[in-house]
Amino acid sequence: MNINYFREYYLILTVLLKNKIMGLLKFIIVGAAVGYGISYITKKGPDGRSILDDITDKAPGWLDQAKKFAEETIEQVKEYRQPKGNY
Repeated sequence: MNINYFREYYLILTVLLKNKIMGLLKFIIVGAAVGYGISYITKKGPDGRSILDDITDKAPGWLDQAKKFAEETIEQVKEYRQPKGNY
């Protein structure tokens, strides 16, 4: 057998293993970051409330603001699209 065959096989195997290991490391790092983020968001503060509690309390107000902004934007677009008649 040719020695080049073994070298190519070794290189391919090395690259595949590196990719698998890097993928596993990325998976572990992202998983740890998500776990820490969830822990941080749900941890109770000195007032007994978490960041998630504050977000869920404020969400309806943000939704109303977003709806209002969308309606105003739609009205502006409708006014802009109206034919002027000043040809």
